[in-house]
Amino acid sequence: MQNTTLIWLDNYMNTNLSTYRLLTKQIQSIVNNSHIFADNDECIELVLNNNCHKVYLITSGSIGHYLVPCIHDIPQLDCLFIFCENKLYHEQWAKDWMKIKGVFIDIVSLCKSVEGMLHRYEQITMPISFIVPERGLDQLEPSFMYTQLFKEIFLFIDFEDQHILEFIKYHPGLLTIDGKQSNNVERLVRDYHGKKPIWWYTRGTALHSMLNCALRTMNGDILVRMGFFIVDLHRNIKQLHKEQFIDRPCSIIFTVFRGQGLSQADFEELKKSEGGLMSFNNFLSTSTKRDVCLSYAESSADSSDLLGVLFNIEVDPSQSTTPFAFISSDSQFSNEAEVLFSMHSVFRIHDSKSIGIGQSLYEVNLSLTNDSDKDLITLTDHIREETCFDKKDWLRLGDLLIKLDQNEKADEICKMLSY
Repeated sequence: MQNTTLIWLDNYMNTNLSTYRLLTKQIQSIVNNSHIFADNDECIELVLNNNCHKVYLITSGSIGHYLVPCIHDIPQLDCLFIFCENKLYHEQWAKDWMKIKGVFIDIVSLCKSVEGMLHRYEQITMPISFIVPERGLDQLEPSFMYTQLFKEIFLFIDFEDQHILEFIKYHPGLLTIDGKQSNNVERLVRDYHGKKPIWWYTRGTALHSMLNCALRTMNGDILVRMGFFIVDLHRNIKQLHKEQFIDRPCSIIFTVFRGQGLSQADFEELKKSEGGLMSFNNFLSTSTKRDVCLSYAESSADSSDLLGVLFNIEVDPSQSTTPFAFISSDSQFSNEAEVLFSMHSVFRIHDSKSIGIGQSLYEVNLSLTNDSDKDLITLTDHIREETCFDKKDWLRLGDLLIKLDQNEKADEICKMLSY
């Protein structure tokens, strides 16, 4: 999660090195931006100075008992997790503090809870666009247009191992099997090619969180660095789609689900857009298990600032040309019945209704669009006019970055092309 900092504070971590090493490894696989402290003052100083990120703090029960009252109201501090040996004792005082999300005695359940909170936050901040044709194409959300352009341009670029190494240079540890940094260039490239892109995407949260954050903020620097991975992941999904739905034609319409939280403003925009289109401007994870997705929506509905939404997505494999696939065979988690849609999939919004009793919980019906959808054709043509479609792909990318006021990265691409 690019705009989340995970901190672990423990005065006695050096007394149990095996626990220290295991939790350190788990933390680094969960989030790219993490810090470990044995000193309380240094930890608090980082929290106070961390103005751009939400802070998730793991601390021991003995420290937390007296530290939490002092730091609980710091705005940057979003969540607290207590890691201790006496769960019953520390639960007694922890229940009085809203930001404490749980008391844990084992690393597995602790990390699962941290990942769950990160997943919830990522869903809230997921880049979503609503498109109502009657509003006019000049009112299209920029994120919708630019995500489509990035994807289209990247798919025509021949990425090489040097682009993988460029990414590793800036983000060491993210593309290694064991999560450890290494100067062995050949091994790093072998690590990446040794696993399918879907495996990397579903492994922990750090990699896909970085991608989703870059798409949400239109961070051209990170998106260009991750271009090779966007293309590889798209092609992995496309190959599975071919094997599952084209080589063995399927005419059975099926439904997948996604449960998440939406802000009140986004939900109102969704309601106004019924009959129009909706785009998740990233790679979209769904499941055939309604009950699992409903639980995600229900957990979001329990929050004071969110509405829980269960998306029911109808998919007609015989009509839809957007790549999507069941990914159990390639995923690190083979039992989740997950269906992954490629980046920038577009859906038709049909209707919505309340399904919660005493909860802000809603069900929204969508269907996957296809290439013959007139609204989608008009949108695609309009978007392509935003950059010179006949230019070479790196030049088109430079034009797009200039439109995003990211001139420094555009200059870097121009210099690269002049060599």
